[in-house]
Amino acid sequence: MPGFKGSFKYAVDQKGRVNIPAKFRKTPGSLETYTLTRGLNGCIYVYPTDEWEKVEEKLRNLLRNDPTNLYYLRATLTNTADVQMDNQGRITIPANLIKIAGLGKEVLINGALDRMEIWDPERFAEYIESCQESYEEVARKILI
Repeated sequence: MPGFKGSFKYAVDQKGRVNIPAKFRKTPGSLETYTLTRGLNGCIYVYPTDEWEKVEEKLRNLLRNDPTNLYYLRATLTNTADVQMDNQGRITIPANLIKIAGLGKEVLINGALDRMEIWDPERFAEYIESCQESYEEVARKILI
């Protein structure tokens, strides 16, 4: 499957449900399963099952007697949930993740290659504005 690309704005209903962009669904009409977890910078990561399995394998290989690794595993896995898309292409975001990401009535669903990211639109704008370097400066470092 090609990587997730683009940004889409959706409403979140009272039950915490949000649509997965049609462009991001693997097979139209299929009831896909995703793993949602706490992301970096105040977002939620949304992994298709096959991509989450790769992440989980990395987590399994962490030394569990290291305090930093234990903290990361505990903070991540207690805020991780498997969800299934319903017939209308929606997933339900668990309340703990809604709180962590500060989500309101609207969200941005951004593509991030192997995963999607769910952001509060204002938080995402603040994140982009807070970057210390311009897009051009960062692009030069990465692309050249």
